[in-house]
Amino acid sequence: MMKPMKLLLKIVYSIEFLFFYILKVLQANVELAWHIMRPKLHMAPGIIRVPVGLKHDQALLLLMNMISMTPGTLTIDLEEDKKHIYVHSLFLSDHAKSMQQVKQLEKRIAKLFN
Repeated sequence: MMKPMKLLLKIVYSIEFLFFYILKVLQANVELAWHIMRPKLHMAPGIIRVPVGLKHDQALLLLMNMISMTPGTLTIDLEEDKKHIYVHSLFLSDHAKSMQQVKQLEKRIAKLFN
């Protein structure tokens, strides 16, 4: 049984994550719409291999689903050792930025499962 303080923290982290993710999805939708509405499409599709440190299978599943539900990105594969995922992005002009965004999402998910 969870202690009341730990349960309260989980609830706060869950609400914080929900707002964070909604904001990121809205941001991704605006960016995708902007790229589509421009006269010339500036897509730079590509695949990145992202190291992950999540230990719980449910946390990995949540990360992979959240990436896939974000417009312009799709989780393609999880390596057997569960230490790397492959993410396809329509706009991969900045590899480091894309990696940082996935790691930011992973960090927030890790908070939910610790």
